[in-house]
Amino acid sequence: MTASSPTTSRLSRVLFGLVPVLMLALVASVGVVANTPGPPDEFESAPMTVTIEPAEWVDSYLVRARYVGEVRARQRVELGFELGGKLVELGFDEGDRVRAGETVGLLDVVRLDSEESRLVAARGRVEADLKLARLTLDRVRTSFESRAASEQEIDEAVQRVESLEASLDEATASIERVQIDLEKSVLRAPFDAVVSRRHLDLGAVIGEGAPVYTLLEATQPEVRIGVAPAMVDEVRVGDGASVEVRGEMISGVVIASLPELDRRTRTAEVRIGLEAALGEGLRDGDAASIELGVHQDVRGFWVPIEALTQSVRGLWAVYIVDTGEGDREGESSRVERREVELLHTETDRALVRGPVDEHESVIVAGIHRIVPGVRVDPVRAVVGAPNDAEVRDEG
Repeated sequence: MTASSPTTSRLSRVLFGLVPVLMLALVASVGVVANTPGPPDEFESAPMTVTIEPAEWVDSYLVRARYVGEVRARQRVELGFELGGKLVELGFDEGDRVRAGETVGLLDVVRLDSEESRLVAARGRVEADLKLARLTLDRVRTSFESRAASEQEIDEAVQRVESLEASLDEATASIERVQIDLEKSVLRAPFDAVVSRRHLDLGAVIGEGAPVYTLLEATQPEVRIGVAPAMVDEVRVGDGASVEVRGEMISGVVIASLPELDRRTRTAEVRIGLEAALGEGLRDGDAASIELGVHQDVRGFWVPIEALTQSVRGLWAVYIVDTGEGDREGESSRVERREVELLHTETDRALVRGPVDEHESVIVAGIHRIVPGVRVDPVRAVVGAPNDAEVRDEG
């Protein structure tokens, strides 16, 4: 056996003497920790403040739907000449306004003027021959009375007068036809309009009926909108209507509801006359829309979208607080979870129904912090109060 050194023996005695001291210090620290007071029970059970709204039941709700159509001119025409010829005048360009009856184009009428002069001269010759034939008839009748002429001569004189009268009528009709052609060589606007397109330029030789202008009636444009058949009764003929066009509301009147459905969209077309004019910020083909509403009879209550939490089997749930007489004054309320059926949704609220009484209120904010059974301090939001003021519920 190897003997221990004096230094090792002294170190062992020192460590052996410190063990009791360390044990006493450990016991003292454990006692201090055990005697330290914890948080009061009142702090641990302090109710959470939540915002509530009363469950106000309704017996119906308004279903709103927006339907889109387009602005159309009341009349649209591809305007052209009934005759063929050479264009010698076009007085308007695209975007110009024209009045009803105003001349918008002319054809070359040199040939027609010449034809009219020839026919007028021919009619003058017939008139002269007719005048002579009538004088001859009078002389023959006088001679017949004195037995100087026969009945044959009278018949021939009468036939000559009648033949020339027919020729005169024919010459007159020919002149009138040329005058009609001259009139048709002048192109006039059929109604107050805006020139949408000019299809030809000066000097063009065109055929009969070739379009020269596309005209859109400027006054009283209309909107044609397809609506669901169930909504047709909401737009009766003669009723006023507000139509939205490029963010602006334009007043109008329902003109007609067409008695057929569109085979493709299964909608009924409604015509709405606008109190506006094309070209004044309103264009043919502009998108237009109207909003219609119909009441649905169903009992439920409205809650904000934020008050809903998803449940099982397609249901939703809300957290409610009993604000009736069940809670004594000064006491907090306990939260309960109730499953509800979703009936209808809008932008920021939903209509639901479920086992919620009218004296109960729905927690509408901060539901992610809530669990069933927890006690809360309900605070009711005051609608329209400045700075989102809230009122503590005293129920």
